[in-house]
Amino acid sequence: MKQTKALYIVVITVASLVIGVLLARAIIVRCGMMPYEEDMAIRWLLGVFGVKYPAPEDIQDVGLYSIVLACWAGVAAVLVLVSKFAKRTHSRRKSIKK
Repeated sequence: MKQTKALYIVVITVASLVIGVLLARAIIVRCGMMPYEEDMAIRWLLGVFGVKYPAPEDIQDVGLYSIVLACWAGVAAVLVLVSKFAKRTHSRRKSIKK
């Protein structure tokens, strides 16, 4: 049972990372330039952490990491929800067949 749960966690993590990175790449390639609101939010966030005058490379890096992290978390949430839905549907079908 513990091995199955550990395997489930590893599969969800790896699958969500791969799909999240592909989704983030598609978003970044299509987006072109960083929106003004994202730029200001990153400058504010870096200011909170004590960086008063961030370099443009730092802003771009934080922007890329935030998009990848958001995509990864979103894909992981969707995969977990789909997995739970599939388990419930499977258990309902088993109970109906009996």
